[in-house]
Amino acid sequence: MRILVSACDSNSEDSIDNLEYHAGIGLSDHLVISILIVKIKLPEEMYSMSLFNYNKGDYEAINGNLIGIDWLFKFLGLITEEI
Repeated sequence: MRILVSACDSNSEDSIDNLEYHAGIGLSDHLVISILIVKIKLPEEMYSMSLFNYNKGDYEAINGNLIGIDWLFKFLGLITEEI
């Protein structure tokens, strides 16, 4: 848990609360760990990044460009790693 605390720019172990272990999911032999993170200071680059406004997209033009592509020909003979 110290790695998580240091990644959140905090040197206080009070930043983590309610550490709980749960049974694995399905047939997994791994435990599920849940924690509550409180009082953290996020690095500035995590909250100052630009976000796109997808409501302003010209989706008719995008669809018009995509529909003109022969997708079968474009991917013909390629394996998954080459796509």
